[in-house]
Amino acid sequence: MLRMLIVEDEKWEREGLIDFIDWNDFGIEIAGTARDGIEGYDEALRLKPDIILTDIKMPGMDGLEMSKKIKEVMPDTKIIILTGYDDFKYAQEAIRFSASAYILKPFEENELIPVIRKVVDLCNKELEKKGWERKVLNRLSESRKAEKLSFLFDWISGAVKEKELHRKLKEFDIHVNPDGRYAVALVKGFSGPAEKTGISELLAEKAGIDDYLFTVENAKENEVIICWEAGKAACGMHDGCFSDTCEEYGRNMVIGIGEQVSPYNLHISYNQAKEAVKHQIFWNDFSLFRYGDIHKLQENFMEKANEFLVHGDYFSKQFILAVSSANETRVSELLKELFDYINGARGAGTDFIISFIKNIVNDIYVFIYTLHSNFTRSYLYEKTWSECTLNDLKNTMDKFLINVLTVHRNRLSYDEQTVRKVIEIIESRYMEPLSIKTIANEVFLSPNYLGSIFRHYTGKRFNEYLNEYRMEKAKELLKSPKNRVASVAAMVGFQNTSYFCLVFKNTYGIAPGEYQRNHAV
Repeated sequence: MLRMLIVEDEKWEREGLIDFIDWNDFGIEIAGTARDGIEGYDEALRLKPDIILTDIKMPGMDGLEMSKKIKEVMPDTKIIILTGYDDFKYAQEAIRFSASAYILKPFEENELIPVIRKVVDLCNKELEKKGWERKVLNRLSESRKAEKLSFLFDWISGAVKEKELHRKLKEFDIHVNPDGRYAVALVKGFSGPAEKTGISELLAEKAGIDDYLFTVENAKENEVIICWEAGKAACGMHDGCFSDTCEEYGRNMVIGIGEQVSPYNLHISYNQAKEAVKHQIFWNDFSLFRYGDIHKLQENFMEKANEFLVHGDYFSKQFILAVSSANETRVSELLKELFDYINGARGAGTDFIISFIKNIVNDIYVFIYTLHSNFTRSYLYEKTWSECTLNDLKNTMDKFLINVLTVHRNRLSYDEQTVRKVIEIIESRYMEPLSIKTIANEVFLSPNYLGSIFRHYTGKRFNEYLNEYRMEKAKELLKSPKNRVASVAAMVGFQNTSYFCLVFKNTYGIAPGEYQRNHAV
């Protein structure tokens, strides 16, 4: 919407201009009004309108003087002069150096509209031009940023040769010490670019780092990559500075740090930082992992990785046995035993631990689904794979197991409730064309399974029960001589009258017409 300021000393004319036409139809919003040129000038500076509609003759400062002053500071503002016939030459002069158009007073709506359209077109064309210019500049700026970002990713991934590296560093004005030692950190646990930038600055302050060589936001992986010259840091990244940062931000974050390398080998430190972050499953609120500290743990774990997998089979079988017998106490014991065992595998990465737990949960799921085909993977189950800490994983798996136990324990009770619901459907909708298939869809069961449990609890097949209920209703309706047999058949859900008569006679040993003659009230 274009913004317009109305400047008119006469109150009734000022208010009249607001209601004279529907300004919204022209894409104009009345931003404000002013009583004279002095007030108009001040309001123009404050509101920065696109269009000013002003009278010429006003006390204090007339419209022409006001327009000149406004044009000096806001040259793109369009000004429409309102003038009487006596001031016509005066208005023409205004057009020459300040105004976009003029209108002779008094004027009709059809005289104002063409002028407004002309000025609006001028505004829109200028806005379009400015928008295009901004887009070009933004594209150039974004293109340059993208080129630099692409180079930095290539650098830390080892895709830039040394000769090309020197050229690119000079092109992007990045200064490195050829003999310096640099470290790469990978920071995860963020939700927005602004936060990431702030984190980088705060970490630099806490660690005593004067300046980063660069920081890179990897939006795809939701992480920030930080590189700095290790020798320039007073203390470098350490648990204290990281914990202080996390506390200040009130967030759970994890950081992996690679070893110090030359500027030509940043990819080594970056890959080490990525490897360190893979151990984030053992973090607790915050954690800092150094590649050098976990390397030996990895080597020790690899020696017993096969033993770890064997224990996975053991836990799967034990959980299934406990669930099948609905032994909640044993399930709780196994859950504690499982995570105590995992906690001892500090050399294992997150991917390994997640895969280990996932296999156990999948085995439990397959077992429970075999027994109860309507059991679905709840959000608890799905959430298991998105959690990061062992404590989170344990709590989530605990909820999943409770869900499994509840479903298994209450299966019979659920079946009974389902049968009751089917009976309620029959009693309330017997006049509809019901079938075991349509109702099975409504209660989310297969027709075969629904038919089986219905017969188990009622001692009758679904169609048998339905027809018996319909016949009872038919008997009541036939007692009224006003109800014809064909009408009664339709009222109790039979589309075919002959078939209704057959079912009625098979049920009661008498035709419905004869029954009506004998029992009509």
